[in-house]
Amino acid sequence: MQSTPRVRRGPRAGARAASVSVTVALLTLGLVAPASADPAPSPTGSTQSLPSEQDVAAANRAVADQEAQVATAQAQYAAAADRLEVARREAALAAEQYNGAKVRLDASTKAFADADAKARAAERALATAKVNLGRVAAETYESGHDLHGLEALVSPGGPQAVLDRASGLATLGELQTGVVRQATGDLTRATELRRAAQRAQDQRKADETAALAARTRAGAAEQAAVAAAQATQAAQDQALATLARLNQTSVDLERRRQEGLRLEADQRAAAAREAAALAEAAQRDSESLSADAEAAEAAAATAAKERAAALRAAADRSTAEQTRDTTQAAADRAAREADAQEAAADRTAAGTGAGATDHAATVAASRRKARAARARAQELAAEASRARKAADRARAAAEAAERSATSASRRVPGYVPGSAVSVGAPNPRAKKAIDFAMSQVGDWYLWGGAGPDRWDCSGLVQGAWGAAGSRLDHYSGSQWAQTQRLPLSQLQPGDLVFFGKDAASIHHVGMYIGNGKMVNAPHTGAQVRVESMYWSDLLPYGGRVR
Repeated sequence: MQSTPRVRRGPRAGARAASVSVTVALLTLGLVAPASADPAPSPTGSTQSLPSEQDVAAANRAVADQEAQVATAQAQYAAAADRLEVARREAALAAEQYNGAKVRLDASTKAFADADAKARAAERALATAKVNLGRVAAETYESGHDLHGLEALVSPGGPQAVLDRASGLATLGELQTGVVRQATGDLTRATELRRAAQRAQDQRKADETAALAARTRAGAAEQAAVAAAQATQAAQDQALATLARLNQTSVDLERRRQEGLRLEADQRAAAAREAAALAEAAQRDSESLSADAEAAEAAAATAAKERAAALRAAADRSTAEQTRDTTQAAADRAAREADAQEAAADRTAAGTGAGATDHAATVAASRRKARAARARAQELAAEASRARKAADRARAAAEAAERSATSASRRVPGYVPGSAVSVGAPNPRAKKAIDFAMSQVGDWYLWGGAGPDRWDCSGLVQGAWGAAGSRLDHYSGSQWAQTQRLPLSQLQPGDLVFFGKDAASIHHVGMYIGNGKMVNAPHTGAQVRVESMYWSDLLPYGGRVR
């Protein structure tokens, strides 16, 4: 016997089926108490009685209550998942803010080290200048020049007082413009550079304090996310237990069912976001192609005009050829007529006539006709030659117009719908970055992690592109600034995709690998994995590593 396929039903369908089952059971089995204390006997004599309207209504209310409880439990399950998602995003944002604070601290630490090194070098130059100044003062004193006492240079008051006194000693002469001026300049530079080093030191301390505060916030957000995960698990377990009881299934079956429903919802939402992104990209591409379309129309119009010119030239050529042929035929007839006239004149001259005078007149008339016919033949021959040249020019113009029209038609750009939404093959550097990221799939997430086997989102991107020879900061905000902007429709494998409300609130980054997928380190408790890039807060522009 062939078995009937089992049809899966949702909770509402199950509840409705339960309602029908309850009603049918009440009606057919007679399990409901009589509507009155003394019912009328059945016509058939049976002791069973039909359920009353109140009994049926009560059974239906019970089923409706069960439907409401199922819906409430499902809503509680989904709300717990939403709360967890919010907590994870807040933790990710806090972690990336800490990464940004670390980047700024590293930069200010380096800036202080550079400023301090410059200040120390200037102070060493100042010390040398002071020694040189003292040597000049001593030599001047030993030579007998009046320095108002050597104590003027060595008395207390600090280096500035010494330089001030030395610069006022007229007896130093030429040396004043050398050693003293050099020492004064060294003192000025040393003072300015030391002040700059102090400012860099203050900035470094401020950045250090900010980094510590960001680390504290990130740790608190991480703990909140962990607590939210635990609370979510407890709330979902309670909701699953309720659903299992109401649907008369197991908790494990309900968990798989709820996960499947949420996955389907996520996939539908991702598909909708992908469709919206593609529609937006198509709109941008359509706008960007409007100029090309106008150029294509102009080129097509030019080609049409040139084609018309070619046809006109062909028509002119045909007319010119016909004129040439007609003129040539007339010239040939005129030449034949001239030949005939000359022959007649020759025959007349050779013949005899009644009178010499009449004969001479006849011969002269024949000669004139022959000359006139010959002149007409020559004119027609010249006209035929001109017609031949005009026909040749018309043919050349038509052929040139044909070539120009053909060339113009080849220059008209074609538009293939959907061609703007394509994925090109990755270049060798992008392939290295993708290979590195894919080799980390399965590693666990760790906020602030940058390898070798624990990663956060920006740490994974930094490591992957570092393996390809490109330096990126360990901070998604910096990676946004360090990459070239491009719309999602132009993404190629290896490009970066960013998530947040806007560029200032980026909390996550992943690496695009094609077909709407990315490899990324998602959040605490998850492993590096490949998944859809169409999260709800995907930014409309990606980043290409330069």
